[in-house]
Amino acid sequence: MEVSWVCYKNISGTSATKEAIKLACNNIAPCKNLQFENIELLHVNKKRINSFCENAQAFTRGTVIPSIDCPELSIGTPPVLHSIL
Repeated sequence: MEVSWVCYKNISGTSATKEAIKLACNNIAPCKNLQFENIELLHVNKKRINSFCENAQAFTRGTVIPSIDCPELSIGTPPVLHSIL
């Protein structure tokens, strides 16, 4: 199954691990067009945290902590994704 067009928005909190955001997707059906907007994650012991990205394509809007080092969209401007509550 391919995961695409998922929006993570307005999330804050703590992480017990050094990888606060882990995107480990399948190389046959990679994750595409993941949006991260206004994310602030801190380590519970105030240690440095990071993200992990494998076979995923993502873009960010606003402040995103930790930074996400996935390949970004290469064509055009990312669309605005809307949440459905």
